[in-house]
Amino acid sequence: MERLEKSKELIGRLEEAINLKDNNAASYCIQELIRWGIKVSISPSFYEKCSSHIYIYPGSENLYSPEFLYSPFICDRSHHICYYCLQKHISSIFLSRGLNFRYECPACENQEFRNSRFFAKEKQYEGLMQLVGIEMIQEWERRNFIKPEDEEPEIPFLQTCENCSFGYSDLHKICLDNHKVCNFCLINNINSTADDGKFVCKVNGCKKAIYHEIVKAFIEIDQNLIQKFWKKLKLNGKKCSFCPNCKINIELDKKKTEELCVCGAKICVRCTQTLHDGLSCYNVAGLTLNDPPFIDIYPPPRDFSDYEYLHEEYENAKFAFETFVRAANLKMTQVKLVVNPALEQKFEAKKKQLGCKEEYVFHGSNYVNYAKICSGGFIIGGTNGLAVAHGTAAGYGVYTGLTPDISAGYAQGKTWMLCCRAVRGICGAPARTVQELTAGNRHSTQNGDALIFFSADQVLPKYLVEFTQR
Repeated sequence: MERLEKSKELIGRLEEAINLKDNNAASYCIQELIRWGIKVSISPSFYEKCSSHIYIYPGSENLYSPEFLYSPFICDRSHHICYYCLQKHISSIFLSRGLNFRYECPACENQEFRNSRFFAKEKQYEGLMQLVGIEMIQEWERRNFIKPEDEEPEIPFLQTCENCSFGYSDLHKICLDNHKVCNFCLINNINSTADDGKFVCKVNGCKKAIYHEIVKAFIEIDQNLIQKFWKKLKLNGKKCSFCPNCKINIELDKKKTEELCVCGAKICVRCTQTLHDGLSCYNVAGLTLNDPPFIDIYPPPRDFSDYEYLHEEYENAKFAFETFVRAANLKMTQVKLVVNPALEQKFEAKKKQLGCKEEYVFHGSNYVNYAKICSGGFIIGGTNGLAVAHGTAAGYGVYTGLTPDISAGYAQGKTWMLCCRAVRGICGAPARTVQELTAGNRHSTQNGDALIFFSADQVLPKYLVEFTQR
């Protein structure tokens, strides 16, 4: 019994050694067979390696007898392809390519040798019949309806590209002047005009914008074009960006504040960064801040901007000022954005604690005080060693105006005021003593158009607004 098991083991190892041309292993197996007195009859046969196996079936056994390789249909580089690889390769593309397609050798294709031909023309139908079978061939014919040979083929209607003047069956209307160009001219146009963020039609010096939906369809087929041009696209109601987590290109709905990527990451639509609860976009956008933490912001231009949300902030400041101002001669002329992560986090925590909506309020002071307020926050007069500046007629607290008109009267030195985000909480009687500020049963008080807050964390400096009185 032991001799039988040993003979099977040695014969198997000898066969493997001969196939792999391992002379040392074969010599050892023969010596062991002699020692055990086992007789072996060897009838040699030749095996070949499939040239495409490493690409199509990596890691699997790759030795085949010549009759299992497609020797009648060999490419011009003499690759030998096994039946398994060839059947998988051809079957996966046959229905979209058909009987007359020039099929390349799968080994050449994976090694990026182009223009090879696997089948000789006269043997292509025979080879395809063996590989994909008559049923798949009939299915392809049904889908494509091959006309009888005696019928005259239809001649496609060719249109002339307005850029290169060659004829094509399909052209694209790319701009408001309805200029029609071919695929080749369109992709050249995109590559040559988009560095400045604009896609411009070049037909006869047109210079009108190319429809961004058409640009999108073309760049989506090439990852290099996506990386170069995706963020420059301006689609209707969409913002084109990349997921900060998985880096794929995404379209964000501008009507939403956040979107969910397929990788599970939550994305802020406004700045396209990972969602940042409690912090505004500027604290995660990598902007360099000075001390005091001001950023000059301007009206939005017509052209695309990587920091378009800064222009949105200008519009927000303008809305707040013009909505609540009463005097016709009070005009906003310039805006600085205040960015202070520490103050924002305190404000968001207070807003969550009070559970109420926020509103815009205004604060006027001596111009030299604004840098301290925006860096360290408001300080209530009579606390932390700060003297009361304008009395306590409406109690202790941070004094603000519900309209810019109120605060303009307190602006000193220069015509600037703060526009702030604020949360009232419970609005009640004034805090007549410092101790009443922390009583907890009320958080603010109103006196006409003045709103006084009992905690500095309820008021966040947002914009420093310059104004004129004419």
